[in-house]
Amino acid sequence: MTSYFKQCLEHLLQNYLFTHKIYAHDLTLQASLFCSVKEEIDNLVKKFKASGYPLAELTYYSQIYKNKINRFYFSQISPTIG
Repeated sequence: MTSYFKQCLEHLLQNYLFTHKIYAHDLTLQASLFCSVKEEIDNLVKKFKASGYPLAELTYYSQIYKNKINRFYFSQISPTIG
């Protein structure tokens, strides 16, 4: 069974991937989106922590999804920078 927190992060990731395609023409917008989605993950962690979710689960899933976002962002941006 998938935890509710993981489902929220998956939804956030899907929104990020969709919006990233919309902002594909502008590196500044992509960078802003990248920073804001990571802040949103941190905000979700704070909200779920306040509601009593286990810290280990929050840390585990938030790190997984931050890494997914990092890998996607840098794999898309690296070819355009170099």
